[in-house]
Amino acid sequence: MIYASNRTHGNSIQEFWFNMQDNELVQFDKAVFLKKQYFVINFRNVDEKQLIAKEIHTISAQTLMSIAGGCSYRIEDMDFLFMRGAKVRYSEIFGEEQKTDHSLVFHSNRFWGRIACIIQECIELIYRQGLQCFLLLEIKVIPVLHTMFDTPYPVDSKRAIEIYKKLKQELTLLQKQISFKNLGKTATGKKSSNDKEVQNLIAQRNKLENKLMRFPKELSGIRKEKAFIFSKFRSIGSDTFRISTYSANIQGFPKELRQCLLPRQCKKLIEYDIVCSQLMLLAGLAEEDSLIQCYLREMDLYTFISSEILEKSKDEIFAKERGIYKTIILQTLYGAGIDTMQAEVQGIGCRMNNQKIREFKRRFYKLFPAIRKYVERVKTVEEITLPTGRNYCMKNIVPYSRLARILQYIEAELLRKILIALSEKSVEMKFGIYLCIHDSIFIETSNEDIAGLREFILKCFNKAVSEYFKNIKKINIKETIFYEES
Repeated sequence: MIYASNRTHGNSIQEFWFNMQDNELVQFDKAVFLKKQYFVINFRNVDEKQLIAKEIHTISAQTLMSIAGGCSYRIEDMDFLFMRGAKVRYSEIFGEEQKTDHSLVFHSNRFWGRIACIIQECIELIYRQGLQCFLLLEIKVIPVLHTMFDTPYPVDSKRAIEIYKKLKQELTLLQKQISFKNLGKTATGKKSSNDKEVQNLIAQRNKLENKLMRFPKELSGIRKEKAFIFSKFRSIGSDTFRISTYSANIQGFPKELRQCLLPRQCKKLIEYDIVCSQLMLLAGLAEEDSLIQCYLREMDLYTFISSEILEKSKDEIFAKERGIYKTIILQTLYGAGIDTMQAEVQGIGCRMNNQKIREFKRRFYKLFPAIRKYVERVKTVEEITLPTGRNYCMKNIVPYSRLARILQYIEAELLRKILIALSEKSVEMKFGIYLCIHDSIFIETSNEDIAGLREFILKCFNKAVSEYFKNIKKINIKETIFYEES
């Protein structure tokens, strides 16, 4: 079923329903709709919210195209697709701010028939790729995401501004250090012996600048102790299938700022984060039994790998060392070059030469041959079937990016399953889903039984992962209380 609303010259709202099976405009009958288990394609955010309010399963045309194509569909992409298939420009007909009465166009079965052909092609492509389960998950999770993201986020503005000022001071200090070191250049323009140190400082500066850019504009100039950050959810899809918001993109907030978030109504704000999520998923994909067994014994995988490669006991691996080697491991899996790895390590304030990075990488693959075999396979095949059922065509993805895409996709599908499972019991267990970020979920709650809540949430995580990875029955989660009313 296709749905669109139209504002007439008389400022009244018309609703148009097009049945793709019968290829004609129809009168909406909710009883028939529910009986036949239709889902509705929408084109505007306002329409999507209206349909959700009526408890009608819906998905945006942009998200549908994104799932079918495995990439992000921007408005200009939709314009091109609709001009080719329906002879209309998408942005002119379905723009969020409707300025023209489209009654004549919308009353045409021929017009909707052309659009139905585009949508049918997308649905067929989704089925050919084994993505029909993901499509159903997306449709089920959309109401949860609107409830979560369209409600303003309270923030401790005083604390947030203090953090912002502190980071600005650190940036100013780094700038001064870089300028001072650069004075060591000779008159001939040759670089001084301090050049590696300068590169290290520049990497730290770039990381800090990126962090400051992700602070929302709403916090600038705020004088009240409590402020609100407004975000919007619009299901438009992405190439990684990750969930995101815009204006502001709350998933992109720096970790320091997330610590300033406050619950909307409840007494507590708690984050539940999957420990070592991507490495755990890779161990499951590659069937790397040694890593899986470590994970099931609740060992930190990054600490374990670092201790094995460096031939130290786990107690001798400090937090900073773990952070450095976690960066190298993830960059190795993402297919990054040695120079990129060095820059990433410098960005967290550490100097490590290329030879050390190469040696760590070599030992990592020697220690885990099943992972090496899987990584090499992903680089060479054009299509791979994932445990989720997706037939992932990767011939248009550069080989070194493929593994990252696979891990991000599986993570994104698991997150949707977990959100749906949590939402079904949220009222009964007195909690609200506050925020989700890739592999973590924030819960706000008035439930005093935190242990019972944790047990239920862990059960949802376990069920989602073990459905795809039979050898991983238990997930390790980290619980962080961000706010607790005194």
